[in-house]
Amino acid sequence: MGYPTSDITGFNALPISFRGMNYRSDTRPPAISDNKNYLVGSIWEHLIPPVNPSDPNSKPTADIYMFIARHRGNAIWQKFGESEGELTFLTADSGGPVPPDANNNINVLGGTAINTVGVPGTNTITINVDGDVATQYDADAGTAIPALGILNVLGGTSVSTVGAGNTITINADGDLASTYDCDTGSATPAAGILEVFGGTGLATTGAGNTITIDSTAESAFAADIIANILNVTGAGAIFEIPFDRTQFNIGGDFSIVTGIYTAPVDGVYEFNTCVSLQNLSAGMISGLINLEVKGTGPCVGQWSQVRNNPLGTADTTVGAVWRHSGSITVQLDANDTVNVEVSVSGGVGDTATLSIGSGGPPSRTWFSGSKLFDL
Repeated sequence: MGYPTSDITGFNALPISFRGMNYRSDTRPPAISDNKNYLVGSIWEHLIPPVNPSDPNSKPTADIYMFIARHRGNAIWQKFGESEGELTFLTADSGGPVPPDANNNINVLGGTAINTVGVPGTNTITINVDGDVATQYDADAGTAIPALGILNVLGGTSVSTVGAGNTITINADGDLASTYDCDTGSATPAAGILEVFGGTGLATTGAGNTITIDSTAESAFAADIIANILNVTGAGAIFEIPFDRTQFNIGGDFSIVTGIYTAPVDGVYEFNTCVSLQNLSAGMISGLINLEVKGTGPCVGQWSQVRNNPLGTADTTVGAVWRHSGSITVQLDANDTVNVEVSVSGGVGDTATLSIGSGGPPSRTWFSGSKLFDL
């Protein structure tokens, strides 16, 4: 209990009922040396001035002591009344109770990123956080808001989180490659990105968590000649046939300007041809066609299809037209070329005619090919 002194002035502030055998009012509390001239039951009133004298709402109070005994010459005073509003101690989240100091003060100080502001006129201490405190956390997808002061940081697919002290560690489950070795050289991600591009004849497509690598070098063609070509061979001349029309040309690798096919990528290819000649003579004893491969691949050379006695093996039902065909399967390097040649020997002159035959298209002299697979 406490006894306000707002309605009295000076000393002798106790109600009359407290003034017993001896009575004293002072601005200090009694000491053990205050043992003379006091009888058991005497009262000591300790007057306490206002905490803030300039504040009209801050009033003086008093503590009350009673002399209860004398022991070995020392006075024993028992406090049985306290001033109103006296702060006895404060407790915190950790540590023990904190009592006031000799001036009845308890300091409330800020810690890391915390500051405190006291306003005596309003008996207020304001506790503030230094800087901004996030109330919302944006992620790659969605937003998280703390609940009851807690924000959960959880791992997703192949990611785990570990909390210790004031630290959250985010780990990738399993090993993450930092270098990617290739047939030639190696690649290292930059800023978390590894680019995968297609090379010659290849294209890459990314969707979700998948990269698809496709061959863009689909290649196939069929070509023939539009009109008869006179006097191409007969006396041994080798004539490169200028196929000048295509039925299809997938990939655009056959040229009707040169009559030559160019391989788009390293791979295995198949080629077929049929050559028709007319105006043959009895002296023309040997004929051949060449599927000629030029370039750097392992199959460079003339792949010949020989046939003796062209006139004797001609198809007389359609005007003595000699037809000869052949096919090859070869391994080509990118940019190797393939063309068709024809040669007849033994004649007096090069009087044989390259024939389109009757009907068509296609004509009876043609060239076709396709890529079977990449290497």
